[in-house]
Amino acid sequence: MKLRLKRALIGGNVLLVIALAVLLAVVTNYLAVKHRVRFDFSPDRYYVLSGATHNMLSHLSGTVQAIVLLDMNHELSRDVRRLLKEYEYAADKFSVEYVDPHRDIARAKELTLQYDIPGPGVIIFRANDNDRTKLVSVNELATYDYAPVLSGRSKTMESFRGEQVFSSAIFSLIQDKKPTVYFLAGHGEHRIDDFSQLAGYSMIGRLLEKGNINARTLQLADSPSIPRDCNVMVIGGLKRPLTHIEAEIIKKYLDNSGRLLLMADTGLETGLEKTLESWGVRLGSDRVVGTTLTGRELLVNNYGNHPITAPLKNMTTIFNIPRSVQPLMPFGQSSDQSLDKPRVVILSASSEEGWSEMSYYQNPPKFDAGVDRPGPIPVAVAVEKGNLPVDVEIIPTRLVVIGDSTFVSNGALLAGYSPDFFINSLNWLLERKDAPTFVPKIPSKVLLNINRQRLQWTYIATVFIMPALVALMGLAVSLKRRK
Repeated sequence: MKLRLKRALIGGNVLLVIALAVLLAVVTNYLAVKHRVRFDFSPDRYYVLSGATHNMLSHLSGTVQAIVLLDMNHELSRDVRRLLKEYEYAADKFSVEYVDPHRDIARAKELTLQYDIPGPGVIIFRANDNDRTKLVSVNELATYDYAPVLSGRSKTMESFRGEQVFSSAIFSLIQDKKPTVYFLAGHGEHRIDDFSQLAGYSMIGRLLEKGNINARTLQLADSPSIPRDCNVMVIGGLKRPLTHIEAEIIKKYLDNSGRLLLMADTGLETGLEKTLESWGVRLGSDRVVGTTLTGRELLVNNYGNHPITAPLKNMTTIFNIPRSVQPLMPFGQSSDQSLDKPRVVILSASSEEGWSEMSYYQNPPKFDAGVDRPGPIPVAVAVEKGNLPVDVEIIPTRLVVIGDSTFVSNGALLAGYSPDFFINSLNWLLERKDAPTFVPKIPSKVLLNINRQRLQWTYIATVFIMPALVALMGLAVSLKRRK
């Protein structure tokens, strides 16, 4: 009787332990599903999504699906899969379907006909609540260095722009209204329909279209007024100053809560000098010199405290022979800010080692004490007027002035210049607070500091000595077995 009772107790104890183990597993899995926590231990946090992407995904009102039509053996297939997996973890309303065109032939053909796709290597983003779609080519996801190809080696990836491209595509699907940006023409400005490598703005025009922004051209000679659908006016690189009538049109546009992005090059008049001074900004008749590569570029990482520059804290922006853009009354120093005066914020400036070169054609530039102004010298400012802390809905006027227009030309972007300063400025002017802005991920590289002699010894040890040792060990084992 005691033995049976003892066995029953042991059996009950085993069953209880099993039940507790099952319950613990169920509770753990439930908590893991409802409260997912993921850790990334990679040194460069290559696939970690930015706060901007998390914020955008948290505001998804409907479901968004990504359909990846890509060969599994493609060089970017693994990167695409790992990155999109982070999107799935970040939002329950985001899902992914993978279609290999060589294995899922029927599905690939169906997608090709449905979305009019020229071929594989495409990621389709689809918002199911409004039936909007956005196609992204895999060629947009990375930039490469092709210099090693000349010496018979493989190309190397310079940057991975997956999050930037994917999040921009999703944002274009969920954005309610597509804003319109007009680029002024007729005075030698850079044009968005100019595909030339040096002066054209076609690449920045395509970039805006991919970001769900209408980019159009405006000539005041043909239409002497600002269109009503103009959300932002861009003036990029005037070669001839505006006429008095055109300048008056721009002035009235600003007075009526307009938004303007002006990029003015060194040594050229704009015709807007008086208007700018009334807004607290003065264009310098100089050239800003500082940290440079060839004497023409100005490398800037000295940014002000502003929404435009907040995402750029760890980035360097390159300008080409910029002019100074000087606030006439720095923000915070006016005694009557409450009277709705223009508030000017410095966006970027040269370092303290830079200076304002008054002889802007002097080459190489040289600092002349008493003539040139020592740094830091501002090269870009933001102006706002009308956004008062009162219970009155007033649309503020916003203005961004940059002392260079070539830093987003086709040639600059092809040379690796970042368009982020320009894009961030437009987003602020458009009040696109949720528009994602990102820094491309740079693949980590392991560099070996080794001289030629050590390299030769490494080659000999790897190619000759180590294989010889393995062969000798095998021969010794074979002889021992024979004995």
